[in-house]
Amino acid sequence: MEKNKRVFVFDDNAEILELCTIILEDAGFDIKTSSTSNNIIDQVLAYIPDIIFMDNWLPDVGVLTQPERLKAMRH
Repeated sequence: MEKNKRVFVFDDNAEILELCTIILEDAGFDIKTSSTSNNIIDQVLAYIPDIIFMDNWLPDVGVLTQPERLKAMRH
């Protein structure tokens, strides 16, 4: 039995997180959400998602630095 792909969504808007959860779970994905970017690397390492969706304007997250740090984790 194939396991579901894991998706992690970061957004500070609770309504967007709820909508993403409904849509992605209905499509068969396992989903985790976070409204904070605090310890983003630790959060990702604890869940090990297949894909990450991230609001570019999360408070306390550099628009370019955090995604680049996350990409570097793959190597």
